[in-house]
Amino acid sequence: MDRAKIDFVKTEIYKALLLSDEVKKEKEFHLVSIQTLDLDINPNSNFFQIFIKEKKDSISVDKLNQKMPYNYKIYKELKEEKFMDSNLQRVNLYQAFSEYNEWKPVNYSYIRIYEPLDKWANLYLYISDLIGGNPYEIIPVFYTQIKNKQELKQEYKLYKIVYSKQGKIESINTIN
Repeated sequence: MDRAKIDFVKTEIYKALLLSDEVKKEKEFHLVSIQTLDLDINPNSNFFQIFIKEKKDSISVDKLNQKMPYNYKIYKELKEEKFMDSNLQRVNLYQAFSEYNEWKPVNYSYIRIYEPLDKWANLYLYISDLIGGNPYEIIPVFYTQIKNKQELKQEYKLYKIVYSKQGKIESINTIN
């Protein structure tokens, strides 16, 4: 498993989603929660998919935080919160940032990036030259625009992100 390359690609995928034209055109603050997941795959077994274990991935989001502009506040979503309603998640995050970081913008967008539908298996298999990997991920993203604590617009999008063996993002397309 090429962990460094896998982490690089995951960080690049998050960056591509968060720095897309759709998000950047808003020119305001962005409160982001990301479900972080790391896989532990034993490549020495013929039936390695049985041995896939999930664990929390803190490296990708930490690296992402170092690379993002000042108007992005990124939160590593806890595993036990992954089924929480998106609006409740946003309210809890905003409250946490306001209390501890003096972050109180009136207008902001809330972005929630869910773990990929296949839980990063394509990326791990493809980058590590294991059988069954595909050069893409399907990632659900939830967007909400907030003005004076009122939600103006909500939307869910599915993105298909195609990447190369070297970790370069080849294309990002919405599929819904």
